Amino acid sequence: MTLSTRNRLLFSGFLASMVALLMAIFASYQTFGSLSTIVTKASGRASSMFSLTLPNWIPASPYAAIGAVLLGVIFSLATVVILYYSFENTHAPEILFFAFFALSFLVESFRTLVPLSILNDWPPAVIVGTARAISFSRFFGLLSFFAASVYATGVDFQKHSRVLVIIFVTSLTIASGIPVDGLAWDTSFTPISGYKTMFDLVEFGIAVLSILGFLVAGRTRGTDQFPVAAIGGALVFIGRDILLHTDSWIGFPIGASLLAGGSWLITAKIHRYYLWL
Repeated sequence: MTLSTRNRLLFSGFLASMVALLMAIFASYQTFGSLSTIVTKASGRASSMFSLTLPNWIPASPYAAIGAVLLGVIFSLATVVILYYSFENTHAPEILFFAFFALSFLVESFRTLVPLSILNDWPPAVIVGTARAISFSRFFGLLSFFAASVYATGVDFQKHSRVLVIIFVTSLTIASGIPVDGLAWDTSFTPISGYKTMFDLVEFGIAVLSILGFLVAGRTRGTDQFPVAAIGGALVFIGRDILLHTDSWIGFPIGASLLAGGSWLITAKIHRYYLWL
């Protein structure tokens, strides 16, 4: 993939993030006054491997959940802009796939459709479609990050579009096969899907492999930049997990800080490596 093609993709991602942010703001505005009532109808508290819900003494806040959605989309937008200007003239395939990882957050805006659907009494099919879109984007993002770590090791596979197609088809297959209850959603406004524990373990496995990929890259390329990027990868995955599933004002800032800090470590170290080539 040429630099001009990659940069056009990044610019398109910026436009898509803007649209997603506006959609999320509009849906949040429409439901803002009813969120406290809507959240009481949730099937249960949001939970994940690293999420800080603390259900025993911290009540669920729908505003924290919506804030996390908006911040996720802003993260997507800001990351694409930073990558565009930092790597505009640098051929770094791992940055392309890290950008797709960041862009996967824009689909989190669909979570605002859950309270909007409940408020307007839309059919359960809306929540089912939302669940599949979210599942697709989350796996697409994780697999894109894994691809970034593989390219960081020095793998020179030039057909980036083929890798993206494989990631797309794999994510679509997973998302279309997950059973979804169109009448069940948690306090983070995420529809509840089946086999949650199994898919949490799959996500954790992909995260571990990605981190190992950056560690291997440090050895194969003989630099200490990529091991530090591996630390950033660990922070990114923990922060991502917390931010995507939080329903409290404690998890919100912790998840956002870890995600932003880890992303900065990754992009800064990769940028420094290519700067001295």
